[in-house]
Amino acid sequence: MTDKGVQTINRALDIIEILSMERQGLGVTEIGNRTGLYKSTAHRLLNTLAERGYIEREPQNGSYRLGLKFVEVSSIYLNKIELKT
Repeated sequence: MTDKGVQTINRALDIIEILSMERQGLGVTEIGNRTGLYKSTAHRLLNTLAERGYIEREPQNGSYRLGLKFVEVSSIYLNKIELKT
């Protein structure tokens, strides 16, 4: 990695990609294990992503999954591109 900012973005994207493959979501410990991050680092990144709506925390079991912000951003993107038939 070239600088801390890029490393942080890469770590956040790693979390997003891992969660995109999980139907039921994952807990912070499992996310940390899969990404190689300390639990505290994973937790900070998860909190930031949750504040922005990119992930959601399941209240019943505390697991994390992708949030509706991805649908919103995708919808905006799809409305801007020209679909050729």
